[in-house]
Amino acid sequence: MPKYADPAVFPVTAPAATDNVMTRTAAGTDGNFALGNLAGLAPLAVAADQSAYFTGTVWAPYTVTSVGRTLLAATTQAAQRTAIQAVGLSGDEDIAGIKNFTQTATFANFIRLTTTGRRMEWGDGTNTWGAMRASNTSVFTISAGQSGTPGQIYLRPNGDTVTTAQSIIDTASMRIGTILRPVTDNSVSLGEAAGRWTTVYAVNATINTSDARLKTEPRQLRDAEFKAFSAICRLPSVWRWLRRVHGDENCEPEGRAARKHFGPTVQAAMEVFADHGLDAFENAPFCYDEWKAEPEVWEEWPEEVNDVGEVVREAGRQMVSPARESGSSYSFRKEELLCGMASALAREIDEKDAEITDLRSILSDLVARVAALEAGRTP
Repeated sequence: MPKYADPAVFPVTAPAATDNVMTRTAAGTDGNFALGNLAGLAPLAVAADQSAYFTGTVWAPYTVTSVGRTLLAATTQAAQRTAIQAVGLSGDEDIAGIKNFTQTATFANFIRLTTTGRRMEWGDGTNTWGAMRASNTSVFTISAGQSGTPGQIYLRPNGDTVTTAQSIIDTASMRIGTILRPVTDNSVSLGEAAGRWTTVYAVNATINTSDARLKTEPRQLRDAEFKAFSAICRLPSVWRWLRRVHGDENCEPEGRAARKHFGPTVQAAMEVFADHGLDAFENAPFCYDEWKAEPEVWEEWPEEVNDVGEVVREAGRQMVSPARESGSSYSFRKEELLCGMASALAREIDEKDAEITDLRSILSDLVARVAALEAGRTP
């Protein structure tokens, strides 16, 4: 038995030149061992960071890398994993470098994007198909695309290949394949005073709750309300949007070619209500909103460097939403305004019809009297 392989005699204080040792047969090859004679080590120069291995015929020096030296010096399993940059079975570790998973990688807990990483990407090694990024404390983005070309994001709640109820987001639109509704009934608005939709396209008119079980007993317009709504019907009502006439950052000036719109202004209708002793804002058709100023919101990301020190993404920033000045606006619930105007016009028609009926009765009586007088006249 080789002396170095015999625990009873290892280590040997002064091995003879003819003693045999067991060693690896080639540099870097584990598990293949052979016996070598110590006599062959005599002329071999082995540096401090080298080891000796037997080629099968002669001894040769083998350089131990810094990782190898750290591994040899490691006294715990955790230190050994750190030396070879391996992912351990337990405990906290800092893992550097790119790790390639050739099979499914399963994580039993959430994946945390730290302040230095903050980015997860999908791709084929050359092209990025999509990414999730926490750019700063206020912005989290999900993006799709390849080689800088925007792509589409599919939301498929029923599975990856099931298109039922899917939603699609791209640079042109967001297409929703299921019902869009608030989580809690009658709790939030669609849009706001300082964040309005330009146009709402729909096949049918909106459905508004008008259940008698949810209302106080309806009544007819009082005289002041009737006169006010009747006067609103006669206000100037043809106009153009100033932004369309003069242009702004979102549209070119159109001048008199801008489309005409119809309906009274809120301020003019408010004056009519005041003239009839009414407070406009005690009535739902009249709305007034204010909003606070908001600063610009920017998406920022740090420089990203791979394990060999190459910059793979330069630090940068881009605006998510522009600053917004404080402001206010007057508006109508136009359907309710029109209902009040229609009620006033209906009352006017009813009163005119009653006057006409009275006039017809008077006219009929006059005709009868004239006929009687003519019948009693002597020729």
